Amino acid sequence: MEEGKNLLNQFSELFEKWETSIATDEWEKSAEEIYKIFPQLCKNFLFGECTKLIGLLQTASQHGKEIIWGRIVAEINKSFVEMPKAEREILFPVYFKLGENAVESLLNLLKEVESKDLRIQIIEILKNIFTKSPTLLPKFLDTITEPWFLVRNLIMIAGEIGSEDIVPHMEKFMGNPNEKVKRELAETIIKIKGINAVPYLNKMLIDKNPLIRRQVVELLLRYQLWSTVGAENILFSMRNAMDRIGSEEEENFVRVSVSYVTNALPRLHNPERVIKGILTLVKMYGKKSLIHGRKSKTQTKVLSTLLNSLSGVAPEKLQPFLPELENSTNMKELQEVLEKLKSR
Repeated sequence: MEEGKNLLNQFSELFEKWETSIATDEWEKSAEEIYKIFPQLCKNFLFGECTKLIGLLQTASQHGKEIIWGRIVAEINKSFVEMPKAEREILFPVYFKLGENAVESLLNLLKEVESKDLRIQIIEILKNIFTKSPTLLPKFLDTITEPWFLVRNLIMIAGEIGSEDIVPHMEKFMGNPNEKVKRELAETIIKIKGINAVPYLNKMLIDKNPLIRRQVVELLLRYQLWSTVGAENILFSMRNAMDRIGSEEEENFVRVSVSYVTNALPRLHNPERVIKGILTLVKMYGKKSLIHGRKSKTQTKVLSTLLNSLSGVAPEKLQPFLPELENSTNMKELQEVLEKLKSR
């Protein structure tokens, strides 16, 4: 307690001198004095004084900042990591005051720490800084490519900020090999752009990894983004997946894809392209000679479900496709569905 009082008195005396020297040649000497006292301020939890000092440092010349800035941030980070979780929020205003000057060190800290609680708090601080300085986040999105969890966290922050201007800076991550990065990217673009996100997600809908394709379709379902383009691209991706239906991941992708298409179809104003997509699948797999083995039962069920979904389409829009659909299959299960569609 006494040490803290003495330190406060010392700080008050020195602060007035620093204020007058900050724009003079004496600044370098003051910088060294500041660095000596700063760890003591942190150690004694005098973070109000830290914030006041940072405010003063922000008025210094660029050269002056270079002398001391990194060392100051390092001291704050050290205190932040060593503090108990419940007390770390005391340091949040210090980081907010540092603003842009703290970002790079916080990102490095995020790479190093293993504690989940620490990471969450660092992300919270970064989100506040990026929200107050909108031009900062795109700069880091443009330059950072790894590790994957850092990229994912930056994408997540972008989603919470919600600025459409950020989206072009994230498109390069479409090619990121990490599944968690791609899932976060898909959800972030959906959060920001809503139904207009669908064209951005097309590349992921044809990804080689069925898990990524499935996750994107699940997000479209969860956010109820019913789109002709989305349904059309999902049906296109299903063409190859139907052949690999023996794989559990491919089968899961096909399952959620059927759910999306059948839910979207009645809600589409112009379903013709989606009907054509279903027709193509029936042509590819609707003949007994084209499917065989244990996959055939699942494939037939998929085609039957898709054909049944056409009952939600207005008869006048479906009518032109019926002759071609009828000639595309010789399978009894599918022909029975087509007879019901014709009789409407």
